[in-house]
Amino acid sequence: MPTNTLSTVIVPFLSHEEIKGLRSTRLGLRVYHDNVDARVDPRGQAYYWIIGDTPTGVSELGTDMGPLSDGFGSITPLQLDLTDYLLLPEINSWEWKKPVVND
Repeated sequence: MPTNTLSTVIVPFLSHEEIKGLRSTRLGLRVYHDNVDARVDPRGQAYYWIIGDTPTGVSELGTDMGPLSDGFGSITPLQLDLTDYLLLPEINSWEWKKPVVND
């Protein structure tokens, strides 16, 4: 695996014998059905617990969620750098004004 790359592997909830193999995929869309529950720990510190149903995904061809319904797992290589390099030249052409601060 190249430097600064990691992979996510998703396997269907099937027995080992039923899994047909792996497909290389791109990252797909997840749909979360979560709520955040504010709680207090035994020392009186606030913390937040995410509760909700298991996330679902959009089963689109070529995405990590697509192969699951066909009995395949998916492997997706991920980069940690989320910079939109194609947009950088345009942003560099924008005229930036100093914000006005009211005292």
